[in-house]
Amino acid sequence: MESIASTISNALRKFINKAYVEEEDVQELVRELQRALLKADVPVDLVLKFSETVKSKVKQKIPGISTRELAVNTVYEELTKLIGENPAEIKIATKPSKWLFVGIQGYGKTTTVAKVAYYYKKLGYSVCVVCTDTYRPAAFDQLKQLLKDQDIPVFGSEFEKNPIKIFTNAMKEIEEKNLNPDLILIDTAGRHKDEENLIRELQELVREINPEAVFLVLDASIGQRARTQAEAFNKVAKVGYIILTKMDSSAKGGGALAAVSVTNAKVAFVGTGEKISDLEKFVPIEYASNLLGMPDLKSIIKKVSETINIDRAKQISSGKFTIEDFVFQLNDLFKSDLYSTVLKMIPGADKLPRNLKEVTEEKAKIWLSIVNSMNKEERQDSSIINSSRIRRIARGSGRSEKEVKELLEQYEKSKKMVKRMRGYRGLFPIDKEIGRS
Repeated sequence: MESIASTISNALRKFINKAYVEEEDVQELVRELQRALLKADVPVDLVLKFSETVKSKVKQKIPGISTRELAVNTVYEELTKLIGENPAEIKIATKPSKWLFVGIQGYGKTTTVAKVAYYYKKLGYSVCVVCTDTYRPAAFDQLKQLLKDQDIPVFGSEFEKNPIKIFTNAMKEIEEKNLNPDLILIDTAGRHKDEENLIRELQELVREINPEAVFLVLDASIGQRARTQAEAFNKVAKVGYIILTKMDSSAKGGGALAAVSVTNAKVAFVGTGEKISDLEKFVPIEYASNLLGMPDLKSIIKKVSETINIDRAKQISSGKFTIEDFVFQLNDLFKSDLYSTVLKMIPGADKLPRNLKEVTEEKAKIWLSIVNSMNKEERQDSSIINSSRIRRIARGSGRSEKEVKELLEQYEKSKKMVKRMRGYRGLFPIDKEIGRS
């Protein structure tokens, strides 16, 4: 997905950096986004719908909002809708809640079952796993091997060929052992939508188990073909949620996301690697932000809210911060060991002045000593700092005049950067989010 994200973010950056934005610039942006989406195997009809909606909305005239701002915000909103607007909400309504996992053989279904078991175990739920795959004997052994160190019981049979009997026997054993689990995850045999015998078997299994949720596991590399598979399985098992595997390596992941979003089944998780812990909850807004090269600032706020000064953060997010706010906040970030992480997540960080990107903890300490040598008036309004004041501040802090000038320069550039970030209206409701921290 990295190449697709790079293509989209580069197209958007090129558009944002134009001195003037005309209608042909919007058309060019849309064409570049079309190429990126088609390359990611997003279905053509969805790409066309996305393109027409963007062009139509950008033609609107909204007081106080420029065409540039409207275009960026519209692309963000429509891209989010394209891949599934709201994150899946999986509720455990009954106890035990039975979740059935279906999918095509070879798509990583069994490994995904183990990952989901591990995920919910870490959240504090009691989990049991039942393997009803009678066509691949190694599936039962695979689950036991994956979960052997996780204190998650795995039930199944190496000899029974009837998946319904395997399930009913497992339920009896769970009851006899008084395990009282919150969740029972049921793995099934991998099957294709055209394998009639296996599809009928799945129908019978669904009737017997009556699961609270059915998860369809799909390989992200199949791209738009995910829609066909999702629709076919949905007729049999009423798929509620989808899990996409290999999202870390597939260039067609965006296509798979867009394809399944039209089935009304929510993408609940994405697999991001081979380890049992490599499973992430899918959040469409964050995914769209990453595709645009503008990671959601909510993530930044969440990471630093425990260590930074909230009032100062509000000032900085408003673009009306003093040199004192700027330096003190840098030092707060270094104290929390989050500076490099946060800087990478800031929209347009790759365009920051080279010196600012290379700020070190030592430099932040130097700047703090310089600010501490300023009087109250200078801290509140650095524009009054002239040559004589620079000499006095340098002497008082024990630093060079060059270092004082460097701080003043980086402070001014940072103010301009924050002002530019706030131009993306609607993308990052910073003040509101920080206020709720």
